[in-house]
Amino acid sequence: MTTRTWRVPGERGDLGLNELDDVRLRYRDQVMEIRGLADVFANATLPELNKIEPFLKDKQIMAAIVGAAKNPHDFAERRKGDTLSLLAELPKILELTKLPDEVARATQEMAKIAQRTRFMEEMVVAHMIAFQEAFVADYLRALFRVKPQILKTKKELDLTFEKACSFESLEEFREYLANEDIDPLFRGGIDEVADYFRKRLKLNLEESSGWEKVREASCRRNIIVHNKGEVNDVYRANTHYNGPAGHPPWDASYLDKVTDATVSFIDFVHEKLSKQMK
Repeated sequence: MTTRTWRVPGERGDLGLNELDDVRLRYRDQVMEIRGLADVFANATLPELNKIEPFLKDKQIMAAIVGAAKNPHDFAERRKGDTLSLLAELPKILELTKLPDEVARATQEMAKIAQRTRFMEEMVVAHMIAFQEAFVADYLRALFRVKPQILKTKKELDLTFEKACSFESLEEFREYLANEDIDPLFRGGIDEVADYFRKRLKLNLEESSGWEKVREASCRRNIIVHNKGEVNDVYRANTHYNGPAGHPPWDASYLDKVTDATVSFIDFVHEKLSKQMK
């Protein structure tokens, strides 16, 4: 005699958990692919990057550059950061006319090399955070398909009778509700996403080991997209950055840290929310 197992309507058991894990694995792989773009670019531009080291080791050139700084204190603060960011900013923070012509030309050439490298790295960060947000949206949609009861809310729904009659199935209506819930999430930034998870799903994203780095990278993505990558008041307020104007610090390990944090965030969300499905 076959025993039938009855499930709560709308719940999909192990099949649903597999769907959630598929979303996790897909975005994990995509994040690593995005990170690999920076390595491809770095390898392609290695001959150019190799020009920078002799330039920095030339004591006469560096002495001339220090002497041409528009703001010696600001220049000294920038030297404490990463080399590429400093080089990329040189044409802005130096009085190039105070430099010998040969040094001025070399300085501008090094700045172009550094700027190209920074542009690529900023593109990688912007793309990675875009995929992190896409992961959140796709994972929530999968979650709502697996357990549509989560969509229950006392929030009033702006839905006309004509719109209600346009849905051909309950699944289509649920998809509409999910999109109504998810689409506004990213208009207010990553803190609004965290607030949604905390209130709606009882999950504190700040407990993720990668949270702070993902949050900072999200704020950095915003200035990359909207402010040429340069620090503004919103970035300072959200990250407590108190360094000089221009681009925030960027060391050689930054992309690896953001990648690790993003993967950790993806795994954390899946681990915690998939447990609610069991």
